[in-house]
This record gives sequence, structure tokens and C-alpha cells, in this order.
Amino acid sequence: MTNLLNNRYQIQQTLARGGFGETFLAMDTYMPSSRKCVIKQLKPVVQYPVIPQWLQERFQREAAILEELGEKNEQIPRLYAYFSESANFYLVQEWIEGLTLTQKRQHEGNLSEEQVKKILLNLLPVLAFIHDRKIIHRDLKPDNIILRNRDNLPVLIDFGAMKEAVATVIDASGHSTLSVVSGTPGYMASEQAAGRPVYSSDLYGLGLTAIYLLTGKTPQELETDPTTGEILWRKQANHLHSNLASVIDRAVRFHPRDRFKSATEMLQALSIGESIVEPTIALSPGTPQTVVVKPTRPVTVPVIKPSQLEERPQKSPLGCFLPTLLFLGIVFSAFFLGFRAFLPKFPERPEPTPTPEATPTPEATPSPIFTPKPRPEPTPIPTPEPTLEPTPESIPIPVPPPEEPTPEPEPIPEPEVTPTPEPEPIPEPTPTPEPEVTPTPEPEPPQTQSQYYSPKVPIFPVGTVKSSVINQLGTPTFIKKGLWGDSQAVRYQDLIPDQVDLGYLIDNQTGQIRQTEVSFTPSVSLKTMQQTLNQLLSGNTTPLVRQGLEQVYQGQKQRYSFNVGSLKGTIERQKSNHIYIGIWDANFH
Repeated sequence: MTNLLNNRYQIQQTLARGGFGETFLAMDTYMPSSRKCVIKQLKPVVQYPVIPQWLQERFQREAAILEELGEKNEQIPRLYAYFSESANFYLVQEWIEGLTLTQKRQHEGNLSEEQVKKILLNLLPVLAFIHDRKIIHRDLKPDNIILRNRDNLPVLIDFGAMKEAVATVIDASGHSTLSVVSGTPGYMASEQAAGRPVYSSDLYGLGLTAIYLLTGKTPQELETDPTTGEILWRKQANHLHSNLASVIDRAVRFHPRDRFKSATEMLQALSIGESIVEPTIALSPGTPQTVVVKPTRPVTVPVIKPSQLEERPQKSPLGCFLPTLLFLGIVFSAFFLGFRAFLPKFPERPEPTPTPEATPTPEATPSPIFTPKPRPEPTPIPTPEPTLEPTPESIPIPVPPPEEPTPEPEPIPEPEVTPTPEPEPIPEPTPTPEPEVTPTPEPEPPQTQSQYYSPKVPIFPVGTVKSSVINQLGTPTFIKKGLWGDSQAVRYQDLIPDQVDLGYLIDNQTGQIRQTEVSFTPSVSLKTMQQTLNQLLSGNTTPLVRQGLEQVYQGQKQRYSFNVGSLKGTIERQKSNHIYIGIWDANFH
């Protein structure tokens, strides 16, 4: 082969050889800078003396798609040119300086859980981008992902669609058929090997890539279940403790219906944390359906109905014994004091009733600490959305009790409230006042619990690329210049209304997050804050850091600062009683 292609590109080095052709590092002699570029040769599966028109048109269509992808996404190499020469096709693409994931693993050994998670978080938005354009990569593997030197972002190369374009032949009836399926054995899902790839076929290859980075094992070296076809890789990665393993499990399921439906869904599962993908274990193919169960639990917490539900069981222990005792008491009172003397005793009755409240007390253990805290908070928050805050607060507690007794007597078969003053139905009023006594003091525990919410907080740790945040959270509330370095501050005000604000400081040069900030209102539970902090630290929360969060949450400390690995952080109770958590790169400021 000549060293000069298309009378322009000077070949300097052969980078790879394969069944579809060769890949060269070349120099563009037409550019003043002698720009480096990658020349990818694609040989048609059938060698024609002259390339048919239909094959040229198909190659041109695929090249146009590749050009659009490179222009619109910085993690896909740009296409500079394409041409045909000596019955072969050539693509001229941007040269990405960096190591492939295969090379990185060979040089450094198995990657850490945090490194692999970061790669997935930065690569899944790229897959979502190409899938949104109805394109399947078809050949996801460690060799086709390069970690770019200048920003350490993963770049997706070597799209399989171009190979399939030149692997197409025309049969006797004039229809085009695919003679060779593009992809790499082991990293290729079963449906793709059968010539029917789907979007989750790319996720399958990405999951096996993650397994290789964590364990150093190629797909051929991994054990599979002979009955289900599931890959049993967990034995090779006993050190995994976060939800990363569960996400990978679901991505590499044998059947497409058991995998994530999209790259966006996989990104959300990886970003949000254990609560979404915890049940998906590769040993049980049916379990992915249970993923939906987890998210629904925190969603139901803010509902303001539990106070009504909990009142029903509280009346059951009184119903059997009090009617008889009160009947005797009313008869006695009617003879000596009269019915009017009986009414003032109602306010005194609630004093003994707290004894049955011992049952809900364990659930309301945090209430003595935080009952006073939420009260100042509704003042600023109700302005935008007054409907959420006042309801769970303890301030309106006196209002519900008068409304609750009204519906309560209806289900109880004692509607004889009206004839109470008459002498004949004197026994009847006995059960009627009793339901009023029970609900009056009891609403407090339910209301106290309902003010502590457990929302799902979408978290992006330090190092995540900005596009991942925008793709999942949408347009920020505002963007302005950051306080430190060459950065910009991105703010999502009221991301979860009246509960959570999110903020990021993003490096303008690399486009990566340097600092993540979360602000919680007093209505958010300690458990949610602990889960969020653990996600911010990529599962590396230490006992001391956890203790520091608890101390700030309980008001024992105003501020707690810490270092974890290459990250610094602070937890602070602000004047508004919001809990602020900030995590940043130790070299940032």
C-alpha cells in the first residue's frame, strides 16, 4: 500500500488490523499544522472491480450520520472527510490522544469501583445521545473507549454501523442482506449475534466492559449459568459494596427485557443510589421487576393522610371496656350531678389516654429533637408553595382535631348524639363522646412523623461531566460565575419542592464538577441525608463522617468538616435550620 492516501494523508503508523480493514495514524499534508488524524479503511465484504453505486450511497449515508454525531457531541470523534480509493472506503477522523480502557487496565491493573462508576456516569449520556437518534453502536468494548488525556473523559470510537454498511451484499432478488454481523464475540449480546440488535445490546457490552475493568476478566473467562445463560461474575468482585454491582448485573442480563430499557434509565439507577437497583441480583433472572418497588416507598411518605389511617387502630383497645364503665359513670352522674356536670369532664379525660400512645413512641423518637426545628422553616418556604409546608407542620395541629371527630362517629354505630340530653337514651351518649376523646390527643404522633420526608435525591459526585447533569436534571434555575477558580456555579433551586436544593461548581476548562452542594430543609429525614452523603462520597462514608452528620442534624454541632481520600467536605446547620452538605476536590480550594 502507498504511504500517501488520496494524495493528501501521509500514513505514519498502523494502529490496528481487523476483518473489515486497517486503521492508520496519518498526517494531513494539506493543513498548515500537519494535523494528525485517524484513517479507517473499510473493505467491502465482496470485492468489486468497481464499487457499485448503491454501496457508495449507503457508505455516504452512514458517513453523514457519523459526521453529525461528531459535530454535536464532544465525546465522539469528529469526521473530517471520507473517500474511496482502490475499491476500498476510507474515513478520516479526529485523532484522540489517550489510552483505551484495555490499555489503561493493562498499565494500572484492576480499576477501583469509584473509577469505573465515574467512567460509566460520563459515558452513559453519550449512549443516550446516539440512541435518541435511533443509532446503535454495535461494538461496545474496552478497545473502543478512549480516556482522552486533556479531560479524562471517555470517548466512543469505531461505530459498528459503518462496518455493516460495507458488509452488505445484494441477493439475487435485488434486496440488500447483511452477510457479516459487526461486533466482538463475548461483548456482543445474543440478539445482536442473531442480527437483531436493540438499544440494550449496547448496555450489555458496556456492562461487560465494566466487569473487565473491575476484575480483569474477559467475557470468555467468566462463568455462565448453563440453564439461564446469566453471567456469574460476582465471585470475581467480592470487594464491591455499592449499587454499582447491581447496576452491572441488570445491564448484562441474558434477555433484553430484563435489562435497562435505555441508557438514561441505567444512568439514573447509577446516579440515584442503592434504593433503585438493590434487588437486581444476577443469580435470579426474575428480580429486575422488583426495581419499581423501591422508589415508590419514599414517594408515599409526604402524603398527609397517615394521621387518619392511624386513628382507627387507636380506638380498638377502648371500644370493648369503656362503654360499660362509662355507662355506670353516666348513670351515676345523671342522678347526682346532671348531664351538664358530665360535659366538663371531657378535657380531663385526655390526661390518662396518652398511655396507649406508647405504641407509636418508638417511631417518633426523632420528634423530641426536631419538633421545634421545622417551625421556623415554613416562614421562608411557604411563599412559593404554601400548600406543602403548613400541612405537615405542628402549627396547624389544633385545626385537624375538630374536623376529625366529625367523620369518626359516622362509621361507629352510635349516631344518637342528638338524644343525649333526654333521660331515656342516657346510656347512648356514652360511646359518642369517647371517639372524640381518643382522636383529640392522638393526631400528634402521626403529624410529627409526616413532617419528615425521605425524597430520592439525584446526586452527581465530583468529577462528573456537566452534560450528565443537564441531561438528567434539565435546565438549571440559574448559572453564574463561581467563587473559586475558573468555574461556573450551576443551581437547581427547589429541585424537590420545599425539601432539596442542588448546586454545582463546574470547571470551565474540563466541564467537570469540582464541587457538589446540597441543602435540605428541616422536613427531610436523617436517613435521606445519610444516603445522599454516601453517594457524594461514592460509598466511602466513614463512621466519623456519619457521626458528624448526626451531630449537626441533632443540633449538637453547628459545623463539621472532614477529608475523605481526595475529597474535602463540610456539613453545616444554617440560620434557616437548613442542613448544608458540600463536597469538593481537595485541590479546588
